[in-house]
Amino acid sequence: MPEHDDPVKASDGVYTYTFSHWTPELEPVTGEATYQAVFTAEPISDSGYLLGDTNRDGTVDGRDLLRLLKYLAGQDVTIDLRAADVNEDGSVDGRDVLRLAKKLAGMI
Repeated sequence: MPEHDDPVKASDGVYTYTFSHWTPELEPVTGEATYQAVFTAEPISDSGYLLGDTNRDGTVDGRDLLRLLKYLAGQDVTIDLRAADVNEDGSVDGRDVLRLAKKLAGMI
């Protein structure tokens, strides 16, 4: 069996990560093999933010959507990463933009 220490993944300010398992499952090494660490994400509990309020002004509006778009485009803007993870899947990406846009349009 390959010997290893459990890997560590740093918190991103939204979630803390705990090592779960390796994929594929570890087995005796008979040649070259690649394994990937799988982590579970636990939300950092903090009632000090409003989901979708990326600019932390206390309201969720078009300015939050615009700021999120700028952030994802690589522009030099700061956002609240916890609030920006609108679909609460542990990452901030285009799916959060879509969910926020739908929320603002009253579709959800």
